[in-house]
Amino acid sequence: MCPSEYPVGAGVVGDPSSSPGLPGIPEGSLVFVDINGAFMFTTPGGIEFPAPSSAPSVVSGQQPMLAALDTGQYLVVQQPPASGPATAVATLFDGGFNVIGTQELLAHGVGSDFSNNFYLWEYDSGDLYQLSPSNDLEDLRSVPVPGSFSAPANFAINPDVSKIYFSFAGAHRAYQCSPSGTDGEEDFWLDDGHFGPANSGLIALRNGDVLISWTLTGVTPKTWRVGPTGSEDVKNAYPEGDVPFSDSNYLISQCVATDDDSFWWSWWDASASAVRVERKRLSDGVVLQAFAKTPGAFAWETATMAVASAQAVTTSVAYVAFSGGKNLNVDGSNAVYGGYHWLPPAGRAYPYLIQSGVKLTVAAAGIKIDGSVSGSVMVRAGNADGMTIAYPDGVEAFVAATGEYRIENVDADVAFPSGTAKFYDTFQLRWEVSIDSGPWIQVGVSSNPVYVILANPTTSPLSGTQIFRTVAHLACQLSGSTAATAAADTWSRFAAPNNVVTWDGRHLFYYQPGYDFVQNTDGGIVTVSGLLRMGRGQCGAWATMLQSAWALNSINCTYVTASCSVTGSVGFWVKEWLYTSAVSPFWFQGPAADMIPTPAAGPFSHYDNPSNPLYFLNAASSKGQGTQGASDAPSEKWFNNHQFLCLGETYYDPSYGIQYSGAADFQSYLSGYSTVNSMTPDNLLLDWHAFSGTQIGFDQTC
Repeated sequence: MCPSEYPVGAGVVGDPSSSPGLPGIPEGSLVFVDINGAFMFTTPGGIEFPAPSSAPSVVSGQQPMLAALDTGQYLVVQQPPASGPATAVATLFDGGFNVIGTQELLAHGVGSDFSNNFYLWEYDSGDLYQLSPSNDLEDLRSVPVPGSFSAPANFAINPDVSKIYFSFAGAHRAYQCSPSGTDGEEDFWLDDGHFGPANSGLIALRNGDVLISWTLTGVTPKTWRVGPTGSEDVKNAYPEGDVPFSDSNYLISQCVATDDDSFWWSWWDASASAVRVERKRLSDGVVLQAFAKTPGAFAWETATMAVASAQAVTTSVAYVAFSGGKNLNVDGSNAVYGGYHWLPPAGRAYPYLIQSGVKLTVAAAGIKIDGSVSGSVMVRAGNADGMTIAYPDGVEAFVAATGEYRIENVDADVAFPSGTAKFYDTFQLRWEVSIDSGPWIQVGVSSNPVYVILANPTTSPLSGTQIFRTVAHLACQLSGSTAATAAADTWSRFAAPNNVVTWDGRHLFYYQPGYDFVQNTDGGIVTVSGLLRMGRGQCGAWATMLQSAWALNSINCTYVTASCSVTGSVGFWVKEWLYTSAVSPFWFQGPAADMIPTPAAGPFSHYDNPSNPLYFLNAASSKGQGTQGASDAPSEKWFNNHQFLCLGETYYDPSYGIQYSGAADFQSYLSGYSTVNSMTPDNLLLDWHAFSGTQIGFDQTC
């Protein structure tokens, strides 16, 4: 049975990465102790497993009493046999059932506040004791019970320790009072037909309500959920079964569901010589889980029950490393996301790249176990998509030099779906261990971004190239995509309104406004590495980045360079340039090809004619990447050439987020071409010319 089928104990509050219980005992399992002092452990599904070697056999006697804390301690009170000593032995155990201490007293009631302390009550003296997890015993107060009452059949204390409760079989009533003073002692529920003459039971729930039950030979057992005012606040009544169980011994334990909306109860069915155990929903009594068990050597008919919430060993995932794919490069860097991909102490959750149809390999995984471990440790993992590591039997771990239990080079049982690209923002593996052939218990969760691509990153040409994380991110955003849909989805990240961002949300610019030509080429931004490092780049860097993203999904495209075909031309002007017929030529700084003087609103936000203050660069047209659809235009609007890609019958220009059908369509985005008027070492004077027909050529065509 997979641990995910167990109800999670209240100590973990639904956190799947929290440590489970005893070695080999899943949290939320049922713990029974019988009249002979023997222990039995049963999963909520009814699967029995042996007690750990540390579980004791306490002194046998009369009906035992058992309580548990979320922190993992158990208290067992064994009443003495009729011919034995007058006192009972209360034994306090830790989560591994190692003895913390003992107390001798004639206890008639045992309870807990679930999280901090146990409580014992002596009927003869009326004393109420608080027992801490360290075995410190404190006499809180005397809680006398009226002499007309017989000894209580059950005792409980609510979670905030503001009320204690007793139920009385002979007097057919329940009683509550404050444990810290003499005030508030009152009848909780009078005998109004809700109690039978035998085996009345009572337990406080985490939300402050109380469960009261009774059984009677030949009568169907019943349970009521009651609010703080007792008989005036009946919330539910649960008839337990549709046939009478003669001589039933009715036992109830604390609720164990993470939402505090269920409770376990059990009864001995003498006619069938079996114990019946059910988990019921508090709101309506619906049975959530159930099983029956014949006793064997275990005296079920005289057993009491608690819920395993111990943490005798603390477990965690120390590290995980993957293989079978390729480590990604840090954006704009030679550094890779390598080594351990999951390393909690360093806050590390590295991404990983792998081909669809390939099995992920766990190159190494370490499980840290703090506590005494005897026998072998088996390790396995799985996730919600059905990806499993070493299911169902697990793989045996060895103790690494650094002390953790380690497995190496274990393939997943199934591959990633073939022919499908997918991005896992959080690829989670839930790790489990089995100690000494015990049941599987949850250890924790590793979580990594995983990019599944259609191409093989371990063979040429990808094996010898840097694959930056943002490039993989652009390739795999649409989960479940084929090559065609992956190509369209990747392009949609570039298409206007010009808002391309890195994997971590940084905006990327095509000739970032406010930077001149030299600043926009500084740092190698003619490459993808420079573009990702500096956040701005030329058309070649943008074209190569789109080409690289497509290549990850086996999408082959053609690299295209556009230039003016007019003899003697030295480039072209990207729209919009106004008043070109009235004002010509245009001045540029010679070495950097920058316009002069520097525009008043920053480099190349516009060009201001020194002799006639007219704006020649219209920022409302031909926006480049990084402008996000706003009014800012790229800082450069005059080029010797321009570079983009061809896929199918369409040209894709990632610098502007525009598609072209051909050279004439591309030329429609240009204002004209230029020739050199004059050139000195310091200045470049260019003349503007209008196009006459299609005068732009491509070196490659679709």
